[in-house]
Amino acid sequence: ASLVFVDRGAVAQYHWLSHGQLLDGVALSVATPGPFMLFTTFVGYLAGGIPGAAVATFFVFLPSFVFVLGGVHYVEKLRDNRALQAFLAGVSAAVVGVIAVVSLDLIPEALIDWATIAIAVAAFLLIALFKRDVALVAVGGIVVGIIYACVRGLAL
Repeated sequence: ASLVFVDRGAVAQYHWLSHGQLLDGVALSVATPGPFMLFTTFVGYLAGGIPGAAVATFFVFLPSFVFVLGGVHYVEKLRDNRALQAFLAGVSAAVVGVIAVVSLDLIPEALIDWATIAIAVAAFLLIALFKRDVALVAVGGIVVGIIYACVRGLAL
């Protein structure tokens, strides 16, 4: 869900990175531990070098840190709360919708020819139907993409 904020803010509003760089960052972050945290650091670095990376990393961790410190005592009490469960189900559905919207915005930039469409379809099938590990599929897609770029003579 945070990807929407990065897309709207860092790409559309402030122009700190392009849609292509956003796609590159997402692809790299999926193949590494702590995906979104690392991606946020990447955006911060592009926007402001080392200080920008430090500030972005600090602020992406801050809400989770505050939530854990402030809410740790109440979690067990709220676990069986039906209203909270309904709220979280709604939030989860909204997050899926938000991710779908951003994905649809990025498709025209990512799927530029039949080879990239084939890579995307293969990745989707491997994850959705064959339940393969997302990180391994991402790494495989990166490798296939690099090979494809080299064969076509594209700059990496």
